[in-house]
Formats: sequence, structure tokens, C-alpha cells
Amino acid sequence: MRTIRQVLIAAGFGLLFLSAGPHSVWSADRAAIDQAVQKAVGFLQANRDQAGEGGAASLIGLALLKANLPHDAPELRGVAGAIEAKVNDGQYTPTSHHIYEAGTDASFLADLDAERYKPQIEAIGRYLVAAQRSNGSWDYPTGRTGTNGDTSVTQYACLGLWSAARAGFEVPQETWERVLRWLLASQAADGGYAYAPGTTEGWYKGETNLNMAVAAAGAILIAGRELFPALADELYAGTLPGEEKPAAESPLLGVLQKVDLATAPPPTDQPVDPGVTLKPQDVRRALDRLRGYLNARFRPVNDTPHFPYYYFYSVERLGALGNVTRIGQYDWYDACSSALLGLQAQDGSWTAANATVRQHAAIDTSFAVLFLTRSTGKILKRADPDPIFGGGLLTGGKGAPAEVVAARKEPTPLDQLLASLQNPGSLDLKTAQTELVEQIQLGDRSELVGQKEKLVKLIQHPHGEVRRTAAWALGRTNDLSLARYLIDALEDPDLGVMIEAHAALCWLSRRFDGFGLPVNPLDDLPETASEEEKQTAIRGWRVRARREWGNWYLRVRPYADRGDEFEARLRQRLADR
Repeated sequence: MRTIRQVLIAAGFGLLFLSAGPHSVWSADRAAIDQAVQKAVGFLQANRDQAGEGGAASLIGLALLKANLPHDAPELRGVAGAIEAKVNDGQYTPTSHHIYEAGTDASFLADLDAERYKPQIEAIGRYLVAAQRSNGSWDYPTGRTGTNGDTSVTQYACLGLWSAARAGFEVPQETWERVLRWLLASQAADGGYAYAPGTTEGWYKGETNLNMAVAAAGAILIAGRELFPALADELYAGTLPGEEKPAAESPLLGVLQKVDLATAPPPTDQPVDPGVTLKPQDVRRALDRLRGYLNARFRPVNDTPHFPYYYFYSVERLGALGNVTRIGQYDWYDACSSALLGLQAQDGSWTAANATVRQHAAIDTSFAVLFLTRSTGKILKRADPDPIFGGGLLTGGKGAPAEVVAARKEPTPLDQLLASLQNPGSLDLKTAQTELVEQIQLGDRSELVGQKEKLVKLIQHPHGEVRRTAAWALGRTNDLSLARYLIDALEDPDLGVMIEAHAALCWLSRRFDGFGLPVNPLDDLPETASEEEKQTAIRGWRVRARREWGNWYLRVRPYADRGDEFEARLRQRLADR
């Protein structure tokens, strides 16, 4: 049976890839995320015994724990008992997978019960400290030649040590400083990171790549947090002492940047002098360059053939530790969670298309759950961002003004709520929108199909906000025959309705890239754009949206709807573009 590392590296990502378009246009419902996590929990519980060794069991246990399985659940106690068996006379001995195993074991025990398992956590901490190489990195203890260190292994060593530190284990300051020096010295000229810096060993053959850049960012932020705790939340994108303003935003997608090669020392395998003290500004300079690399390349799904789902957990760690909601032009949580919902299998699992062993699916599913549950964000007590969809309707009351939430009564039946929208002058429209979203997300979504006649009327309502609300609801029906009304709404004179119709089509079609269209036609315009320039951008966006969604509909439309009046009208519009 292959180990966790082999699964991470060897599993190809044969599933549907997202394009590298500049925006995520499909916003995942909180209720849909919760449902996906619960399905994944069921899958993990049914397949946990096939996890094997090498840290997979503790990774699965950590995912179940983050999904709010009770701490005394037999599944979790069983994982803890297996880790306890690896510690004898104060010495931790991993079964097969060395640093990865130690990192996940420490993380699981620290989150399960740091006090009860303190002796085991400290033993793992000592193992990780002793395994650090003289240049500050971590690598495989055997079977590797000519490598300067492994970026991925180093990330999991830092994750394990951070978990041990949170449980009370005193990690030597020298350990953190040495790994930071290695990470800073190993940064490539383009700001990114290779799998085995300075060599052509292993995956990617020495080339920088998105996966390792995200991994390195997490490791840098963990070590930086431990060395400079008072500045922990400022290192990535905040304000350090002596700075007059936050670090300048790095170039966005597709924008080249000038790189000062003098600030990018070549990789070195020479021992680091532990007596030399780093400054926060040293870390900030490396992170600024790394942020530029990530902002220009980040996408919701990493289309490398290696490490398919490992990526998501690394992204979540970067977002939480970096204290940011956006990477480049994406809201990283919204974009990646949207992608994950579309990639989940019917049995609740996630895995690469060529993975045939259930262990592989359990590992990939665990990474997905750790992302969706904001595993690192829970540790840091980060407040969840207000969940929004499309043009910004509120979901489930999160982020709603206090007076709106306070005004709620007993839930209104869906049919009555939709009927009330036909006369918005008689109610608080924002309250109605909020309650409608909550009803659809938390109730029986199939009820929408029975209300489609009301929705069709509402999307033609004189009030733009009512039309926008109807567009959102139509997208949640999962009824392809209703897509025609959303395609018509792309021509709506109200910009908000256009945007919401596009987002609803993304949801309905599961086309998460939205054909590369920006969320808002005005996104790429400067603030000083004239009204004429804005109208030109809107017209261009509308033409492209009509073309892409029209051609999509002609390919997938229900058989019963083929050859009808709408199709004839749509084909004429496409021919006139």
C-alpha cells in the first residue's frame, strides 16, 4: 500500500480543471458547504480503516475533528491510541513516513487534547527538532542524494512544530531562525519556490510552481509568527514598525514585475550561523516577492498533475496565517470552496480520477475537508468573511445589519415569500432577500422547482432588486430548462441583474470559471474611467456573456426544449453579434 507521500505526488489530477480566468464567479452557499462536509465525514468514517500507515490516519482524524466530530468519538480515540503507540521511553518513532507523519500526528493530538497528550506531543517535537538539517531545512532521512532540502517536507515539519508549540513544547528559537534562513535563501529569482530548491531532483525538475510557493508561504508565516509573535498578523500584508503604510500590493494576474536579483540569494546547502538574528523586514521582503509570484499565478484549482488536493489545505493555511481574504484577484476561500463543491463525488469523497485505492480518496477528502472547515482559521480564531453570492445578496443573515436580523419573525413559507416580492413596496426588500436566501439554503431546495412560475414572473418584475433576487433563486433550482430566463437576464439594463444572472448560470451549469468573464464588467476599468468607457465595457461583457452562455445552452438544453421559439430567437441573437 502506498504511503501518504506517494499518494500526494503520484495521484494525477484527471478531474475537470478550472481555467485561470481572473475571477471566481461562483459563490458557494454556506449550507452547500456544510452539506458537502457532512457527506465527506460519512465517507471518511466508512473508509478510515483503509488509511494505512504513514500519517494518513492522523490526517483523516484531523479532518473529522475539524468537521466537529466529538472529541471522545471512537474514531478519534483510535487515531490517538495509534499515535501513543509510536512513543516509547520518550522517543517518537514514525511508522514509515517520517516528517509528514510527525507533522500530522502532532497537529491531530494538539487539537484533540493538548494537555492529555502533552508527553506524546513533546516527543514528536523533539523528533522534529533533531531531524532538522544543518542548513535549516527538512528532507527525507534516506534515499535522497544531492538535495538541498524539500520545500514540502519542510512545510509539514513547521506545521508539526507549530502544533507542538501551541501545546506547550518549547521549540528552540534557533530552529525557527534556521528554517527561515533556508526558506529565504531558497527563494528563486521569480519569487517562487521549487520542490527541491537548487537541484533538478524530484517533481517539477527544479522549476518553481504554484504548489510549492503556497507551501513555502505557509512555512515562512509559521516560523515568522513564532519568531516575531507581536508582528505575526502583519508579516504578509500588514504594516511593520517603521513603515508608513502597508506593503504595496503586488502586481495582479498577468502583470509582469521587475525582480531585483540582488535580493534573491541563490540556494545554499551550507550550515546557517544560528548566532545571526533575522529582522522582520528580512521576512517581509521575501514575502513581498512571494506575494507577487502568487498574485500573478493563483487559481482556484492547481492544474499541476501532482499534489491535487494537498494544494487546498496549503492555500487555507496561507490565507489564515497571512490574515488575508484575497490572493491576487480571487477571494481564495470563496473561489476554492466553489471549485471543491463541484469536484465532490456522489459518495462524498474527493480524489484524482486515476486513484483506485480508497486510501487515496480518504487522504484527498481529508485535505478538502480541512480547507472547507477553515482548519487553520479555527486555530487563529479568524472571523469568517461575510458569505455573499453574485452581486452581493446576503446569505443566512451573516453580515446583515443588526436591525434586519432583529426584525425577523418566524420563517415565512417560501411560496408566501415569493408572492410578497411581487409587491416590494409593502415590505423591507432587504429583509425579504435575506429571509429568502436563508429559506432556500437551509430548507428544502427542491421546493424551488414548484415555485418556478413565480420565479419566472419575478425575473421580469419592474424592480431591479426583485429581478436580481429571482435570478439568484433560478440558479439554485438545478433546472436547466430555466436557464433561458437567466440568459435573457444577461441583457437586463440593470447591471446588478446582469451580474447576478451570470453568477446564477455559473451555479446552474457548474461552469466555475464563468468562461473567464470578470464578475463585474467594470472590474478592469480604472476609477477615473468615463461613463462612455463604462458603457463600452458593459456592452462588450454582455456580448461575450451572451455568446458563451448561449452556445453552452444550445449544447446542453433539455431535449424537450429543442427547436422552440427561444432557441430560434437565441440563434438569431448569436448570429447578429
